[in-house]
Amino acid sequence: MATEELAVFASYEGKREEAVDYYRETLVAEPSFVSSVCGLGDVAAREGWEPELLRQAERALELNPRAHRALLLLAEYYYENDSTVAAVSYYERYAEVQADDAEARAALAEAYLFLGQTDLAEAQYREILAFDAYNEAAYLGLADLAARRGAVEAARSWFARGAERLPRSAEIRRQWGYYLCGHDEREEGLAVLREAVALDVSDYETRYYVRRESGLPPDAVARALEVDVDRLRARPVEAADYPHADAVMLLDQSIVYVNNDFTFREANHNLIAIMNDAGRERWGEITVMSGGGTEIKDARTHLSDGGVVDAVSIKSSSGYKVISMERVVPGAVLEVSYDLNLNRRMIFNLLQYYSQPFFMAELGEALRWTRFGVVVDDDFPARDRLDFALENDGIKKRRVRGDGRTAYLFERREVEALVEETFMPSRDAFAPHVRLSTLPDADTLAEWYRGELFGKFRVDDYMRARLAALDLPEEEEARAAALYYYVVREIESSGGSVYYPSPARLTLFRGRGRTVDRAVLLVALCRELGLEAKLALVGTGGAKGEWELITPDLFDSVLVYFPTLGPGGTFADPLLDTFAFGDVWTAAYGKPALIVDDRGYEIGRIPAEPFEKDSIALDLDLELDYSGAGAFRGRRAYRGLRGAYRDNFRDPENRDSNVEITLSQIFAAATIEDYGFENLTDLEGEFALLFEGRVPSFARLRGDTLAVRVVPYEFTLAQVFIASEKRQYPLRVERPEAWMDEVRVKIPAGYRVDWKPRGVRLRGPNSEYTLDVETDGDTLLLRRRLVIDQGDISPRDYKKFVKFCRQVDRVEKEEILLVPEPLEGAR
Repeated sequence: MATEELAVFASYEGKREEAVDYYRETLVAEPSFVSSVCGLGDVAAREGWEPELLRQAERALELNPRAHRALLLLAEYYYENDSTVAAVSYYERYAEVQADDAEARAALAEAYLFLGQTDLAEAQYREILAFDAYNEAAYLGLADLAARRGAVEAARSWFARGAERLPRSAEIRRQWGYYLCGHDEREEGLAVLREAVALDVSDYETRYYVRRESGLPPDAVARALEVDVDRLRARPVEAADYPHADAVMLLDQSIVYVNNDFTFREANHNLIAIMNDAGRERWGEITVMSGGGTEIKDARTHLSDGGVVDAVSIKSSSGYKVISMERVVPGAVLEVSYDLNLNRRMIFNLLQYYSQPFFMAELGEALRWTRFGVVVDDDFPARDRLDFALENDGIKKRRVRGDGRTAYLFERREVEALVEETFMPSRDAFAPHVRLSTLPDADTLAEWYRGELFGKFRVDDYMRARLAALDLPEEEEARAAALYYYVVREIESSGGSVYYPSPARLTLFRGRGRTVDRAVLLVALCRELGLEAKLALVGTGGAKGEWELITPDLFDSVLVYFPTLGPGGTFADPLLDTFAFGDVWTAAYGKPALIVDDRGYEIGRIPAEPFEKDSIALDLDLELDYSGAGAFRGRRAYRGLRGAYRDNFRDPENRDSNVEITLSQIFAAATIEDYGFENLTDLEGEFALLFEGRVPSFARLRGDTLAVRVVPYEFTLAQVFIASEKRQYPLRVERPEAWMDEVRVKIPAGYRVDWKPRGVRLRGPNSEYTLDVETDGDTLLLRRRLVIDQGDISPRDYKKFVKFCRQVDRVEKEEILLVPEPLEGAR
């Protein structure tokens, strides 16, 4: 079926959700389609969804007991989870159906070996050679069996026969050479290993072994990458030297070996000193990426008394391997060493290699020595285009060449642990880190993304039928807005990456998608109706957001651009619920953008300033009685991103409780008698909650004096923003916000104002506050305004901001005193 072919293609590209939806669509049409059931099992296996894997595999076997893909899924699952007996049972059943699957038979032979059934293992290897005389795994397996039995000549014979049949197999020569070196045939073994290195020039470990065993000194690159682990571990770690750390990385080394086809191997080595119980909790289980190429070399605990304890277990979970460490106590040092052999590029179809940022600091984790390296052959196609961006000072960098390869090394020593502080910027604002890319320019990335969009905007009859059911206005801007609201209402948003967008039809069919999927669907619908629309990809990170280094993970936000609407075009954010993009604040303001669709691209810039701040405005009338209670009627308006608050009130079942929670923030123990909304459903403009009721204690009665609160509710800024007197890092306010209150309090008859505070004007870093208290006949007029602008407040200005917050809090605790009018004729 065509839909299943789409599922297979999406699965191959790593688009899990898309593949699942296509497989499920196939099964809606034909529930007994075994291959689609197995396809769902394949996806579950790759994602580590073990219950779903078992469910789909067993469902497939119910439909067809000889469903070979299901049998293989179960065999691999049980073998991976150390249920070897069950794995053997499913491998045997699979071999009856797929007799010529050499890889599965080799796995079955390994399982037999694990159970000690060497004769059955040998039979499997010989069976493989019967239909595939050039199978590398079979020769290696038979040689290994002979070696286990102590049959030296038989082992040599199998290695020799394999090398003769497979003259280009570096692995056979590698294993043969190591076997000979381990059996006192050093010279012959080294000769065979040299042949292996000649066949696989990127095997630097074997090359280094041959150099060392031949008495030759290691080359410059090998020397630069060497680490004396014993010396690092022996140096004592004092808690006083790292007061903010729960663990200290004595060594944090990650070396990326890039192959000439842009696949790569990543070698990681960590030594972790546990400082306290928080460090123990953090590192008791260590998670690393999983996959067929993940090789864990060392996982052990070095105790303070000199003992060494191996890890308890290594289990697979959701695409990762979880290493359960043993005896993780303060004072212990954990050692973990593992390789990731990734035989695919980080981004499919993009023939450029890149790495994610390598960070040299973590919350709660100090680093004594951290190293990041990239090693390439001298004939690596993009060696001249390797670009590295270093953030912050103190990163030592060097280039080392030797033995036909080049190593680029970056390191820092004695990096302080990052301290978690409230409202701190993301760590890439101050943690030292390295970015690597071989992308020469933005055009390369743009061309790739344009190609990725090919076919994604296609509109079919299903989509046209949905469009035909809409009552759309004729005017262009109104029509674009109507389509926008249709998409944001119909498609449940899940955020997520802006890469690999789903086809528009699939997003509409399943009713959910990431922001980028919403954007693609909106563009497709607009184009179908003759409205020009494109994607606008933006990178909002970094201090300025400029494109200092082009990496495929450059973008983190997507907008939809309508070039023909308005004088300079109009942008809409599919993550929001309002089409009026210029009336809300967004981190994309002023940032460069890639304007792109499947037809072409250009580099543009998002308009720099919003029209007004994100704000909440309270307009309130309160009639006070002699007990301090009062009847109130008011309007609480939300502007900008605050319009998202309307989501809290859309569900009728939760509406009453959400209104009560909202008003309790203004009045304690208020009784709500009625409420309503402005613009609750149409999503346009300002949204407001209208309400009325009674409050039991807006003022306090002290003798015959009424003490009236100077504000209806306190901001308590110190409680919100101030966690300590000093900061190490900036305090980040993510978006500009404003609160504007106007409260009219009717004074009870027979009372007058005896004392009220003067007008207040306060300014702080990125902030200002005003409060005015006036009288107008028998009414108190209370006007308050607080504005805090978006941006970072530096540690140097933090004391001023603390002072500002505390001044505001003191002002808001003041009261207005009302006393009875003197009786006429009283002295």
